[in-house]
Amino acid sequence: GVVEGLIKQLLHDEGIEVEVVGRSGFLPMEGELSTQVVLTSLAALYPALEKSLSKSVPLDIDIPIRTRTQCVGCSYRGLLHALKLIARKTHGIVTGDIGCYDAGSFLPLELQSTIYCMGSSIPIANGIAYSGSKQPLFSIIGDSTLFHNGILGLINAVHNAVDMVVVICDNRTTAMTGFQPHPGSDTNISGKPVVAIDIARLASSVGATSTQVVNPYHISEVTEALD
Repeated sequence: GVVEGLIKQLLHDEGIEVEVVGRSGFLPMEGELSTQVVLTSLAALYPALEKSLSKSVPLDIDIPIRTRTQCVGCSYRGLLHALKLIARKTHGIVTGDIGCYDAGSFLPLELQSTIYCMGSSIPIANGIAYSGSKQPLFSIIGDSTLFHNGILGLINAVHNAVDMVVVICDNRTTAMTGFQPHPGSDTNISGKPVVAIDIARLASSVGATSTQVVNPYHISEVTEALD
């Protein structure tokens, strides 16, 4: 791993001879490092730790698979429902992005056709348009993802006159990873009041031909804007 390599380099530069173990053979190369995973790896070096490892208790019932979904009351639920209604009606393609709304790619919605990386939804739709597809195109992206690097895709789509609908989910925070502020928030990371960037005005400033702000809890209002 990157951290492991840097630590080894630092120790070498300081002339400290000590073994450093990590992702290069000691811990699994991929996956989350839970307490159980780390203890299991350490037990290979220190057998006494074996006693500390929790044992899995077999269950005699089948637990149903739970897919990702939005939190109860989340405004994205109504938005995704409305988007699916219009996508079905128009036989459109929905390109997704990274955020809470990407749960819309799972059951029961199965909405997004693509999910790749942060900021990829608009460029992918741009590429689909230039491939010759005649299907209506919808890109869905969150506010924090838009500020991260999605704005580049929006500018590119406007500059190349791509006929598409960009749905920007604005909840004024980075909800998926712990409600960190972003340029659209009215406070910064220190909690101090700051100027919040208006996404609708930002979209208009880069040349978006039509900009509408709707309440996702009002389904009919959203479907009318999307249709």
